[in-house]
Amino acid sequence: MRIVVDAQGGDNAPREILKGVLKFLDENRESDVEIILTGNIKTLEKECPVYFKRCEKRNDKITIVNTEDIVKMDESPSIAIKKSKSSMMVGLNLVREGKGDAFVSAGNSGAVMAGALLKIGRIHGIHRPALATIMPSFTGSINLLIDVGANVDTKSRNLLEFSLMASIYLKSVFGLENPKIGLLSIGEEASKGNRLIGESYELLKSSSLNFIGNVEGNDILTGRANVVVCDGFVGNAILKFGEGIVKNLYKLLMKEMKKNPLSFIGLIFFLPVLAKLKKILDYAEYGGAPLLGIKKPCIISHGRSKARAVKNAIRVANEFAINKGIESIEKEMLGFKGE
Repeated sequence: MRIVVDAQGGDNAPREILKGVLKFLDENRESDVEIILTGNIKTLEKECPVYFKRCEKRNDKITIVNTEDIVKMDESPSIAIKKSKSSMMVGLNLVREGKGDAFVSAGNSGAVMAGALLKIGRIHGIHRPALATIMPSFTGSINLLIDVGANVDTKSRNLLEFSLMASIYLKSVFGLENPKIGLLSIGEEASKGNRLIGESYELLKSSSLNFIGNVEGNDILTGRANVVVCDGFVGNAILKFGEGIVKNLYKLLMKEMKKNPLSFIGLIFFLPVLAKLKKILDYAEYGGAPLLGIKKPCIISHGRSKARAVKNAIRVANEFAINKGIESIEKEMLGFKGE
């Protein structure tokens, strides 16, 4: 298995990317996974000499492909895809050419999506790819939110396809059989929601998927549905809201603690609970968001990803490829009729 990793994608690249690659290999010594790093060799050596040298020493598992350019985090996708010699586009090309089995990047998500569509292409029958992300669950179940930003305008057919792909992804990567699908709406009743929700409800109801009906925003973290499906505009807003809560929760706790020094005594006993909560809410635990609907596994990590998130993104890409998630989606799509 060959995983192509964009070494210069992300706010913390290349240091944390290389560190994450080495961390994955150190923790999976018996694995047959090989890593192909794409990035400018001089830059990698200059900015993270220690990790670069370690990567060079692991030439049995790591190949470094030299590139001349990078895609900036704020660059428009239309400009990014023209940078054929960037670490991102070279990496996607390697996957397209069959030299890599999956692609991982913490870079510009819009550019990765546009590049993956152009270089690798869509699965036959899938009208639009979608971004899915694992959401924390306070019940311990696996929750997947799809779409979280790839499509701001969708049709009911798209939401049906998103549900199908998410269901197969959970089965392939997490071993979850027959995931429960919930359609995000403003009420549980079938009559609630706009036209898109109404049409999507009927399509999902008549499908072979394990559709449980409409779910509301307060159901997302309860585990009531393993897959919560919505359009990318709504999904992205939910994702950013959730990130804001996590980011500010600890700030609020520390602010209140400073008001009363005695609170630190109680904090000592509360620390294990906080650590567990942080782990549940931490996106790094889940690696990244799969871009479902592309012909090869493509994982887009958070732009602020550090080594642990990169390591887990590689793990997810590997599991999705090994368990033939793409092939499963292609097979299932044969039974779906187009519009």
